[in-house]
Amino acid sequence: MPLVASAPVRWRRGIALIASAAAIGAAIVVPVTTAAVGAATVAPAATASATTSDGVVYAYGVAQFGGSPGTAPAGPLVGITGKRDGSGYWVLRADGGVYHYGSAIWYGAPDTRPGGIPSPATAIAATADGHGYWVVNSAGNVYAYGDAHYYGQGGSGGIIGIAPTPTGHGYWLAAANGGIYTFGDAGFHGSAFGHPSHGGITGVASTPSGRGYWLVAADGTVYGFGDAAVPGSAWGVAQHPIVGLAPTVTGAGYWLVDADGGLYRYGDAGAPPGPQLTDPRVNAPGHTIPRPGSLDAATVVHSPSIAIDRHVTGIASAAGLHSIWVLSDQDPANAILLSLGARGSAVTAVQQMLVAHGFWVPVTGVFDNDTQQAMWAFQKYFGFSRTGYLTAANYRSLKTAPHVQARSTSGSLVEVDKTREVLFLVQNGVTVWAFNTSTGGGYPFNDGGTTQLAITPDGVFHIIRQVDGLDVGPLGALWRPKYFTPDGIAVHGDSSVPPYPASHGCARISNDAIDYMWATNSLPIGLEVWVYG
Repeated sequence: MPLVASAPVRWRRGIALIASAAAIGAAIVVPVTTAAVGAATVAPAATASATTSDGVVYAYGVAQFGGSPGTAPAGPLVGITGKRDGSGYWVLRADGGVYHYGSAIWYGAPDTRPGGIPSPATAIAATADGHGYWVVNSAGNVYAYGDAHYYGQGGSGGIIGIAPTPTGHGYWLAAANGGIYTFGDAGFHGSAFGHPSHGGITGVASTPSGRGYWLVAADGTVYGFGDAAVPGSAWGVAQHPIVGLAPTVTGAGYWLVDADGGLYRYGDAGAPPGPQLTDPRVNAPGHTIPRPGSLDAATVVHSPSIAIDRHVTGIASAAGLHSIWVLSDQDPANAILLSLGARGSAVTAVQQMLVAHGFWVPVTGVFDNDTQQAMWAFQKYFGFSRTGYLTAANYRSLKTAPHVQARSTSGSLVEVDKTREVLFLVQNGVTVWAFNTSTGGGYPFNDGGTTQLAITPDGVFHIIRQVDGLDVGPLGALWRPKYFTPDGIAVHGDSSVPPYPASHGCARISNDAIDYMWATNSLPIGLEVWVYG
């Protein structure tokens, strides 16, 4: 097999330009046969089941669920493609690894090449008969396996997708900037290069005739070229970036999917009962004219139950008007999932998880100061960075974390752990709640002409005095303090309870937390207070 396709490589970025394959650069990829690669190095074929999803791959209509790499794959999952009859599919990793499920056969993968793949893989597309597939990376390198043939490669970088022609004798590569690169019998019909980026192009698909193609942008704008009709777009509707487009078998409609799992249908894309909407303001062949989102509101039909620490990365269609696979991947560990001001069911779920593990927080569905306080307590207790917002790593830990446990296993008392800056409420030997606390900051301060250090003393004490209200002293105002030393060290409420030692010596907790203590009589006079660290 030749190293370079003999036919010229044609590519378009809004203007006509013709170049030979050799002019693209020296990084020409030799198509690799299965025999040259050897046995599959990733997942073996999985047995299909009646399950429609495992939280990673979601199957609809005749598209069958056959398995997935699991919720913690060996690398980022970036693409999915399937057999037209819906009996199997392939999942692509960013490092070029290919997984196969159902009746889909493994024919090879770029990650088996010496040195691996030179830039991250971005897309995979199956041949019409399902006996092969192409993989493309961000640099435009094309890898052909099975009965998929190599017709050239190229691009100026930022390649996000590949769409084969119906004959299998060519393909289009699409770039994030809207450029289209044609190879083999793939004809050029236009591009989105030079149009507003709309967050970048994120998906490409060809029409059944092979005489046109669609591009979809992150904001939901759909561009149709050649005979690709554009019955609607998710512009102004999608609440999250659109990551892909999957056409119906007729080419008269398509599905869009956003990163949060929202599905949008247009034209003859079948779905659970719902009105069919068309967009009258379409300039075809060309691109959709952005318009108010209310026209498309009813097209959001349903969505996979994507966990909050995951995001959708791909969509692929099988034969049928409502037959698709949707692929999700885990968010990176440091991804911020929820922070101050967030609202909704995800916040409610996280608050309930915090409560179940013993971190005090009212369940309100709003990520407020109390939720931040509980997050700090959780992060301190389990040794995470004290950010106050929920990261993907925090969430995964929270799902499996044990209930908090103070040192005490008998009696009723309050423990102040100065090492972790966490206050525990223990009742009858059971650790009931953990709170974020801020103890003595260790800095010098002046008290009545005497310089002292802001230290919370270690030892075993008892609640000896309390003030039900604001107690104003020379060092500031304490809200509803519960004093446990004669010289004025207390557990008290404060509007500022940072995740580090900052007080003059008291154990600060939030105003809402101390109000809870008073309302439940959790800190009665005489209760033991154990301070250590």
